[in-house]
Amino acid sequence: MVDPTFFWEVVVTTQQPARCNIQNYPDSRIICQLLSFIPRELVDQAAETFKSDRYYKTMSTWKQLVFMFYGVVSKSNSLNSLCKCLLFLENKLSYLGIYRLPASSTLSDANCKRPNEVFGYIYYLLLAHYKLEISQGYLSMPINGESVSRSGKAS
Repeated sequence: MVDPTFFWEVVVTTQQPARCNIQNYPDSRIICQLLSFIPRELVDQAAETFKSDRYYKTMSTWKQLVFMFYGVVSKSNSLNSLCKCLLFLENKLSYLGIYRLPASSTLSDANCKRPNEVFGYIYYLLLAHYKLEISQGYLSMPINGESVSRSGKAS
């Protein structure tokens, strides 16, 4: 598990070299590692199912997912602070298919107008994709003070 505060410190302290090379950006490697668990095909499938990219020219569902994911990891508390944090990654996200950073108004419009069900669907697609890797041991963790046994019954 990656500590989000470590990620933030890496982003703040990274110096930009002359050439854009993914090995030179520790922050890019961390976000890349985390996003590697989200197959792009699943996001594209969800976008096609919900037609969520239909009215957007620059802000695809994938880009919005990447930006908001970065906002969660970096603990951004507003879209303005998220867009400012993304400035540290300018020109470093090309390996994800992102060549321009969004304006906060563009990200805000996407958050308001894109159906949130598409992201719920992505979650369920990921759950189905990784169902064999998810062990029953995770279900025994206490939730709201209740522990769930391996048989699925609350105790």
